[in-house]
Amino acid sequence: MAAVELDENSERGKVDRALRARLGKSARRSRSTLYVNGSRDLIRKVRREFPRRLHHEVPSWVEDGALFHIRIALERGLKQNPLTDPPLARAIIISATLYQQKERWHVTLFVLMPDHLHALLSFPRDESMSSVISDWKRFHARKHQVAWQEGYFDHRLREDERGEQLSMKIDYIRQNPVAAGLCADIADWPWIIDPLE
Repeated sequence: MAAVELDENSERGKVDRALRARLGKSARRSRSTLYVNGSRDLIRKVRREFPRRLHHEVPSWVEDGALFHIRIALERGLKQNPLTDPPLARAIIISATLYQQKERWHVTLFVLMPDHLHALLSFPRDESMSSVISDWKRFHARKHQVAWQEGYFDHRLREDERGEQLSMKIDYIRQNPVAAGLCADIADWPWIIDPLE
């Protein structure tokens, strides 16, 4: 592969300098290679910013009772019981219900899959979403030897997503076990908390 030198005074050179100037000290640098028109000639290396850690704090401007789609997954590559193993699944469902009773979160929908779970949750204003989920994961890691992936996925459903889009999100989560071939009908899936049904 032939590497092409970039002229620092060219337009690309100016863009590269501007990108390098915007990199902050808290960012981790990752390199990728850019190929143009399918050419195998190396054109340049591009530096991109990635945060070292995602922060899952609910900003102060988010309305009380905001609904979040949360996905928590098992650590991949480790041999462990699936979340749907009956004794573990019962313990997870019971603890999710207990968290609701203790008002650490409010469950709109909670569905276990073998290697992950989906939940639509709301959190009280005085509780950090991150700390509530971390506490819950830590409990199952200690008590049931569940090895979770670090962190979790969260997506806040905005007010404008509360109508038809919320219904579609709920249907998508409910249908996960059916789509994965784990049951023929969601009514047959035992590992769900669905107060709306």
